[in-house]
Amino acid sequence: MKITVIRIDDRLIHGQIITKWIAEARAEQILVVDDRSAADPMLKMILGLAVPSGIHLEVLSLTEARMLIDRDPSSLRTLMIVRNPQAMLELIQAGFDAEEYEIILGNMSFDEKKTGIRHVLDYLYVNNQDVETLKALASSCAKITIKAVPEERGKDLKILEHK
Repeated sequence: MKITVIRIDDRLIHGQIITKWIAEARAEQILVVDDRSAADPMLKMILGLAVPSGIHLEVLSLTEARMLIDRDPSSLRTLMIVRNPQAMLELIQAGFDAEEYEIILGNMSFDEKKTGIRHVLDYLYVNNQDVETLKALASSCAKITIKAVPEERGKDLKILEHK
């Protein structure tokens, strides 16, 4: 597989993915890396219903995704979506080499269970732990850019420090 876009987005597959990010990635396939969705047949089915015909969908746990990435020799252009920064960091710690990739940070919804959460952008709520995880990610990839849609001017992680 040829990963063309990596996106962190807690909504996984939604309208912006369908109307914007598939085209941006020139994706023939979407790889959702999410332990919760991979373990729930109903969530898998719902995600599958959202994907346009002609686009292959894989919904895999972190471990399964890591093995697929290692073993898939195809050149299938792939949009990879991960639910949150922690899962992306775990994927890298499991051996995924992200050094050549830009990671696009998209939606991180308000979560009342998180302590110290703050509103950064309309679509981005983080706490100190999220910021530390994102900094660790930044040292493991080519770049992290914050944006909701491809045509939006990307924002740097530094905006998280000022909110």
